[in-house]
Amino acid sequence: MSLALLIKFWREGIIGVLVFVLMGMITLVTNKTHAIENLKNQHLIYIQKTQQEQLKAQVEAQQQLIEAEQTYNAKLKQISRDADLAHTRADSLSKQLTQANSRVKTARREAVEEYSRVQGNVLSSCITEYRNMAKVADEYRADAGRKP
Repeated sequence: MSLALLIKFWREGIIGVLVFVLMGMITLVTNKTHAIENLKNQHLIYIQKTQQEQLKAQVEAQQQLIEAEQTYNAKLKQISRDADLAHTRADSLSKQLTQANSRVKTARREAVEEYSRVQGNVLSSCITEYRNMAKVADEYRADAGRKP
């Protein structure tokens, strides 16, 4: 009798199996669609996060560049002020030497000897200062050469 039932309702049985397979396929496709949407959302979040990090890095780099430029400008102003001061002092010293040289002809011998000793001391101090400046400049040049 069961064989007779199977023969009699074979179409309905096949339709039932096909409906079951179709429902399984719809469930599988729905699952995969949700997985794809989830991956797309994760990818979008990743891209946004990466763009924010890049923007933050660019802002930090720009701030560092501005700070470096401000530091450079401040150092440049200080160097300019120091150079102006040195130039003013050199002019003053030059005037003093010119006046002293004009007075040497009429000065006493002891005063001329004292003047010569003072000039020797000034010259010695200048040489020492020039050596120190050259050493600092060489160190600065060496440090600048090491940096990429």
